[in-house]
Amino acid sequence: MRIDEIFNSKQKTKVRSIVSDRMRKIEFNLIEILMGKSKNNITAQTLQSTQPNSAYNLSVSKVRPPDWNKIYTKSKPAMSDEEFEKAISALAVEFTKKSTEITNSGKSKSVINSMLDKLKNEYDDKKANLELQYVSVVSPDRKAAYAKADLGKGLLEWGPNGWVAIHTVAEKERIYKFADIYEKALKA
Repeated sequence: MRIDEIFNSKQKTKVRSIVSDRMRKIEFNLIEILMGKSKNNITAQTLQSTQPNSAYNLSVSKVRPPDWNKIYTKSKPAMSDEEFEKAISALAVEFTKKSTEITNSGKSKSVINSMLDKLKNEYDDKKANLELQYVSVVSPDRKAAYAKADLGKGLLEWGPNGWVAIHTVAEKERIYKFADIYEKALKA
């Protein structure tokens, strides 16, 4: 039997919400255990020994600390908002200028495409670093929450590719503003 055969729309939404909430709690408890910060007497070693097949065993080495160079967390402003906006625009203008130079270099199409890919990767890194500084000004202190294993506030989640920040409204607004400034400068 399928869930839509048993429940109406409102009931399905409620069931999904309850299941999602319970899964978050299980995930949070598992992270605490793997970090060694569990209030229960369960350890990562206990978890490892619960599965007879070693392919299913959890490995403490898989849960690594967040890379704070890639996750928004509270920081002091590196510059004023006006200086940030100028830096964002300057980065976009510099990228456009170098892209145009490469495109008009007269080299073969494959060489140009290769050079443009390399340039894009370089500027994506610069852009990500600047965005991190720009957004982190309004970010909650995720680093402190992680240190206290206080992850239940929805600040961080462990995903298939590692730790992921759950963005606040203020962070989302700042991310959109950054993108808007950058896009306008690219088109100018």
